Amino acid sequence: GEGVVQTDGLPIVIAKDPYTWMNSMCRHKYQTYWVPGDHCPSLVKWERSMGGLIPVNYFVRWSQTDILTYESFVTFWNEWHTQYIDADFPRLIIRYEDLLYHADEVVTKICKCGGGKMFGN
Repeated sequence: GEGVVQTDGLPIVIAKDPYTWMNSMCRHKYQTYWVPGDHCPSLVKWERSMGGLIPVNYFVRWSQTDILTYESFVTFWNEWHTQYIDADFPRLIIRYEDLLYHADEVVTKICKCGGGKMFGN
């Protein structure tokens, strides 16, 4: 957000556990792709081919001209979440599994954090 005052909002990041997230990304690639694309998720940097070992690279297309390369899905997941963990502005990081299995409790706490309350509570 260039030009956006970060303290004017409260980012809420929902983080899925890395392995489940990787499997989801294999099914729904969004703006990611990897070379070679033989199997997914490739948890190692190297993949066997007829000529020996070849590197597996992961790419994320943020825009037509902004394409980043990552060594692995794990590297991508770590770098994405580290940006929020290390941020110097207020934010909430919520585990997807907590939201999935304890939705009422988690959403109530999020509302309270934002100064509100759940309807009916």
